Order: sequence, then structure tokens, then C-alpha cells
Amino acid sequence: MTKARDLQYFMKINYTVILRRKGDLYYSFIPELSLIAEGKDANEACKKLENEKEVYFKRMIESGNQEMIKEPLPLRARNKLLEELGMFFAKTFIAGALITVFVLGSLPFVDDVLIGRRLNQIPTKIRVAAEHYVDKLAAMSPEDREQTRQKLRKIIQEIRPFLDELKTPPEGKSAGHI
Repeated sequence: MTKARDLQYFMKINYTVILRRKGDLYYSFIPELSLIAEGKDANEACKKLENEKEVYFKRMIESGNQEMIKEPLPLRARNKLLEELGMFFAKTFIAGALITVFVLGSLPFVDDVLIGRRLNQIPTKIRVAAEHYVDKLAAMSPEDREQTRQKLRKIIQEIRPFLDELKTPPEGKSAGHI
């Protein structure tokens, strides 16, 4: 059975009343209804607010808009809302933490990709350095040039295994391991 939504019904509803003092005046208001009243003391402000509330309800009922009157949420519903908000923020925190762990965990792989790109640039850098070194060799005396060539041969023998690993396989063949 549905209760009649008349003036008596609405006047019995317990709305949240907020009382504030500013200077010599007291203000009481009901946020759900957007009603406010002022008085020289707290009792006067609350009595005026009750009158404002009654006038508001009468006008809404007379105009046939009693369905538009906001009723306060029951305490249980408010607590449930707070609980749901708490769960939402907890889940958001956990998701953010997991994303952070994933991003930080993937950094070594990202770094490998970047290093791989740098390795692809090595042949160009070696060619430029070699050209520069050839120019220097041309400017040396024959004895210095021969000593430098001997040193280069020794260095090349030491780094040959590394250079063999960097060689790319011919098309159609797969690389062994890199």
C-alpha cells in the first residue's frame, strides 16, 4: 500500500538541517530542498525554516509536482553509497598499482628495443669512423702508418667474434642467436 504523498507526509520526513552562525545572525538550511532561513538566534532560524519548508511543500503539492520533491536517502542507503565509493577507490588504487608494476616491469624490454635500434646504427658509425681514420693514416709517416696497421690488425682479431655475431643473415635464412 502506497502512502499518500500529502503535506502531512512530507512534513514528517526528517531532513538534514544545517545551522550556521555568521556575525549576529543564524542561518539554517536544508540542502536537499535548497531552503534557507535566517534568525537572530538558532530557534528563530529553525522555526522560520520549518515555515519555509511548509510553504514549499504546499506550493509543490498545489502545482501537482509532489513527485519532484526530493526525499533524503535512508541512513542505510547513505552507508551503502559510502561503502561502494570506498570499494571503487580501492579497486582504482589496485588497478593503478598493477599498471605501474607492468610499466616498470616492461622497461627492460623497451630498453632492449632501443639498444637494438642503436646496434643497427653501428655499421654507419663504424664506416664514418673508419673513413676518418683512413684520412689520418694518409697524413702519417710510413713508419707510423705501419705501426698503426699492426695495432689495428690485433684489435680486429680480438673483436672478430663480436663482429660475426652482428652480421645479419642473408635473406631467407634465420639468424641463429643474437
